Amino acid sequence: MNFSRTLTSMFAVLLVTLAACAPVNRINPLSMAVARSLLISDVVVNTDAAAFENELARDYSSQLAGDLDVELTRAFGDRIHPNGMIMRVEISRLNVANSGTNAFGRDQSALQGTVQIVSPSDNSVLANYSIDVRVGQASETRLGAVLSAAVQSSQNFYRRLVDEFVRDTKTRVLE
Repeated sequence: MNFSRTLTSMFAVLLVTLAACAPVNRINPLSMAVARSLLISDVVVNTDAAAFENELARDYSSQLAGDLDVELTRAFGDRIHPNGMIMRVEISRLNVANSGTNAFGRDQSALQGTVQIVSPSDNSVLANYSIDVRVGQASETRLGAVLSAAVQSSQNFYRRLVDEFVRDTKTRVLE
């Protein structure tokens, strides 16, 4: 009986060790080697075809491309090089909830788009990433909703959308 328990324990240790060594499923279309060595020469953000779904989103329509360009360039700053690839970003949707509709669960801020890594020599797309970020949650109680509506702002939601879009892009491209 003691031998059986020891054998079972050894088998469990072996399984845990093998599981730790198993390759992780990657969903990045770039190979690990390419992702590790990726250089970016330019970030191009286009919002021309974007749906700005409400008045608050339309208020940010003129600054979204510039804000994303600056923040993506900053996030990939250690990889900016004149001989790199082009990062092309096409924004498809922006919704910026106001604090009241968000707090009571009637709206949620969202930013969606596609990020492509493009070869500057022949304009071929090496990788394509769909990025979809959402911020803001409904409060669980009426008092929580009132307090949240008083504290949150659409500017806060917009800033968080941009920050999370950049963070998700960097994670997806370099993973």
